[in-house]
Order: sequence, then structure tokens, then C-alpha cells
Amino acid sequence: TLQRYKEDNRIFDRDSTEKVILINRLLLFGHDVFEDKNKFEIWLSTPNLMFNSKSPRQLLDTTTGIQLVEEELRRIEYGVFA
Repeated sequence: TLQRYKEDNRIFDRDSTEKVILINRLLLFGHDVFEDKNKFEIWLSTPNLMFNSKSPRQLLDTTTGIQLVEEELRRIEYGVFA
């Protein structure tokens, strides 16, 4: 988390910066798809068969995981439930 960085070391490395940007974009997209922040937060925390019974939130530690969650949100946006 951002709180782990000490006052004198607030500059992120390239990979961390990229993940922060991707997660922020994903969160904004998820809020738009669900049109309700609370519903989206519940979805993020609920285990999903699409993700081997992991919650979408558990996948947000890698770029690939972020992309998988974004793809699932796109399916939801278009009403494609597979």
C-alpha cells in the first residue's frame, strides 16, 4: 500500500507506478459498469468461478490479473456471462 512508503522514499518504481495506474483505471471502469460503488466492491470481494474461486480483488497484484478482471468487467458490461 501507499502507506508502506516512508516519507523520504515516495517515488515508485516503474512497475509499481504502472500497477497503480491500471488499478485506478479498473476501479473507475468497474464503478461505471456496476453503476453503484457498493455493488462493485461486493463483486470485487466475492469468489468467482471464472477466477478459480478467487475473488477479483485477489488477482490485482499482477498486470495479467488486472487484465483478466478488466476482461470480465467488459463481459458484464455487454451482458455476456460465460
